[in-house]
Amino acid sequence: MYSGYNTGLFVFAALIILLLIAGIYISGIKKKRIINLIITGFAIFLTGYSTYTIVLIRSASNIPLDQNNPETIFNFISYLNREQYGSRPLWYGQQYNSRYDNRQPYIQGDPVYDTINGKYSIVAHKPEANYESVDKRILPRMWSNQPEHVAAYKEWSHDKKNSVPSFGSNIGFMFRYQFSQMYIRYFMWNFVGRQNDLQSHGGPVNGNWSSGIGFIDKMRLSQTKDLPPHLENNKARNYYYFLPLLLGLIGIYFQFKTDKKYLFVISLIFIFTGLAIAFYLNQHPYQARERDYSYIGSFYAFSLWIGLGVVGLYSLITKFLKHKLAVRTTAFICIMAVPFQFLVKNFDDNNRHKNDFAYHFAYNMLNSCEKDAILFVSGDNETFPLWYLQECEHIREDVRIVNLSFLNTDWYIDQIQSPTKGASGIKISIPKSKYISGQRELMLIKENPYAFIEDIYYYNINEINEDYAVIFDKFSELLKKSGLDKTRPAEYSNFVNYYQRIQPHGASPPFRDFCDIVFSLRDTAQCDAFGIPYSEAQDLVKLLNSFLEKQISYSIPLNQTLNFVFSEDTATKISTKLYDYPIDYFPSRKIMLPINKNEVINAFGEVQLQEDIIVDNMSWQIDKESLTKSDLMVLEIIRANMWQKPIYFSSMMNSSNYLGLEKYLYLEGLVYRLIPVETDISVADPVNVNSYAMYMNFTRNFKWGNLRESDVYYDENTRNSLINLRNHYSRLARGLYFAGAIKQSQQMLDECIKLIPNNLIAFDYYIVGIVHGYYRINKNAEAAEIALITAENALAELEFYSKFPVQKSQSLKLYQQRAMKTIEELYILAKEYKHREFVKQIEDIYNRGLNLYNKSIITD
Repeated sequence: MYSGYNTGLFVFAALIILLLIAGIYISGIKKKRIINLIITGFAIFLTGYSTYTIVLIRSASNIPLDQNNPETIFNFISYLNREQYGSRPLWYGQQYNSRYDNRQPYIQGDPVYDTINGKYSIVAHKPEANYESVDKRILPRMWSNQPEHVAAYKEWSHDKKNSVPSFGSNIGFMFRYQFSQMYIRYFMWNFVGRQNDLQSHGGPVNGNWSSGIGFIDKMRLSQTKDLPPHLENNKARNYYYFLPLLLGLIGIYFQFKTDKKYLFVISLIFIFTGLAIAFYLNQHPYQARERDYSYIGSFYAFSLWIGLGVVGLYSLITKFLKHKLAVRTTAFICIMAVPFQFLVKNFDDNNRHKNDFAYHFAYNMLNSCEKDAILFVSGDNETFPLWYLQECEHIREDVRIVNLSFLNTDWYIDQIQSPTKGASGIKISIPKSKYISGQRELMLIKENPYAFIEDIYYYNINEINEDYAVIFDKFSELLKKSGLDKTRPAEYSNFVNYYQRIQPHGASPPFRDFCDIVFSLRDTAQCDAFGIPYSEAQDLVKLLNSFLEKQISYSIPLNQTLNFVFSEDTATKISTKLYDYPIDYFPSRKIMLPINKNEVINAFGEVQLQEDIIVDNMSWQIDKESLTKSDLMVLEIIRANMWQKPIYFSSMMNSSNYLGLEKYLYLEGLVYRLIPVETDISVADPVNVNSYAMYMNFTRNFKWGNLRESDVYYDENTRNSLINLRNHYSRLARGLYFAGAIKQSQQMLDECIKLIPNNLIAFDYYIVGIVHGYYRINKNAEAAEIALITAENALAELEFYSKFPVQKSQSLKLYQQRAMKTIEELYILAKEYKHREFVKQIEDIYNRGLNLYNKSIITD
């Protein structure tokens, strides 16, 4: 295998090894110590780097989970360069509002290679953005043009102007965000203390460092007392009172006095694995997660100084105490200040004993799917537990997991087509040349219904013919009223017989002729020639215009749309200012998929969908400006595998990943199933529920392990998943209620409260659906009990937020609005269901909350 593509690599490696051996040997014999040291050091460096060969060996075995597929040198280089995560400028480059060069917005970038006929061949070039030189800056720190990033750039840099940020603004952002927020904050977490485990994007409430020394924390965070329940009970609130930091500073001072040479060495390690990494990463705001793990080397270096601080503290104490007492005193102080304190404070939020949520969540997600399903997921938190269960526990190996992030890469598209131990490959109907790296990476959506006008006609033939018949009959009547059938009967008869039977679409020459005749009536002279009143002629023209507009508004068949997109015909490409060559584009937002009802009924088997509820055509709209390769491949997988394999989407994904298919996605557990049954989607009712299937999954197929254990620590990601799970219980209970299963509806509500109680995850806005569920089934006492706890939690939040000064409260607006909205909706529910015993109580909380909320608005 390697002899074909990697011969050069092995020859090169052999030559390097021989040269190193020869260099070390010759320099040793000739006693060239400096040269020998340099060559030996380089050999040790290569030896360490050679550990990457395990990646090549692992990939060569063609394991099912082979990220980047680094079997070839080009894939391996891409893997090392982390190209799948994109690029960013470092020393010189664009700003978030830099303008593209008018003459050449994009230039040809690095070549993309693939193996063709036993040789590496260039199959494409990566386009690179080309910006105006005057808009580039040295040390470009604010480079991302994502709208949410731009707003954050302006906030962190204190630069609210719309001009290209100056060098000074970039430096300001670097120090305030990249150094302070994204390094110093993490450093202080480890050696001073941590406020909580909520991800911080700025603001005084989430994820800051906090010492536990009241007046210091109050100066920075303004409010550190009377915390609401979700902050008060956060197990990651760990205070170290500056003691580890002080001990480390003592160690630095001691080393400075005793060994400046090694102080310099450790300082280099500390800086280059800390601030230097923060500088190199050049991170944009709103990172997907906290990035403290990036700086672990720097924290290790400071821990060395903490160790030296013990010696330094001992040397200081011996000046005042005898040796034995000094040893004991030093040991006691240092043990209590660092390891004992870390153990006491950190144990509860680092203890994973009994925490089996990821296992059972993945287990339940897999068991939400029918046999041989395709399951689309996004993000590591979903994907890796699923892969673990399949690869290590051999659970539900028949389900094919498709990660949407990886689906942007050609190597992953190749892999999902290969069978695994428990499942067949996913069918894709296009060759690799259509999706290889560099091809169709990002596709603009540009409406072009005219390219599909015949397809539109044949898929909507009856309706279009009926609409045309109305227009034709009206025209015929006008001609009759003019007396044409009497004065020129043969001509009138020929006109009627010919144009009555044409195919009325834009690709039909007879229809175009008919349109020309009708549109000629916009001229009064032509109306006079036909003997048709001008006003009635204009009504006919308007009717034809409406007919034409309606015809191009129809959805485009998915099959024809994808054939267009994957075509190499120059007619399916457009020229843009972005590239110096024509590019592929997506020709419609409105997509349609014809349904063969017999195939659907056979595919759903025991579910037994009734023929009368299955739609003739699935029709949906993609509300995006462009599609990624991943989006395109989702549509291709649907096209190629429809009804051959059940298709599911994770219910935890961003809604944009559903590509407008929501009205055909039915919640059946922790996943949505694609079903050709249409239900109206609205803001008030955003989710379809297959109540029977979901109830069976929740009661028979799901396991939750130790979830009910209240002493288990769950991090923020897990807590968000649990909040989503509450929503799922609420939706299931609602679906069961409307299906007439009242007893089962209450069963799901009760189970939700027992499984995820207030002391596990504080009741908040997302519990309102459960309260509503109890009201629906006339369980007012249960509804009031939960509503009261929820309202008091929200009121505690409002009281806490109201104590912040104006300059600190801007970032808290969203939290205040959500807390107030929670109380308001509970109050509305109590009044709607005429719960007289509870209305007065909730009204009092509502008025208190409203006063606090209005006070904060007026203060601002």
